Amino acid sequence: MNEIITKVIEMPLYFSAEASDLISKLLEKLPNNRIGCGKEGADEIKRHAFFKDIDWDKLLAKELIPPFIPNTTSAYDT
Repeated sequence: MNEIITKVIEMPLYFSAEASDLISKLLEKLPNNRIGCGKEGADEIKRHAFFKDIDWDKLLAKELIPPFIPNTTSAYDT
């Protein structure tokens, strides 16, 4: 259990710099230092470089085309 607090988390080399940075900030051990846990809340996360190409207003309005649409054969595919 103490490893959660003390262990250093290594990012895979195939992660982009932005992805590694975001994940590291989301997994910050001290909540006061963790991205999204301050006064700005989720807005701080949304401004992160990993999400630089996201138009949040279009996403909310469901106006964005998803980058991947899985093939499904029935409503029960998950």
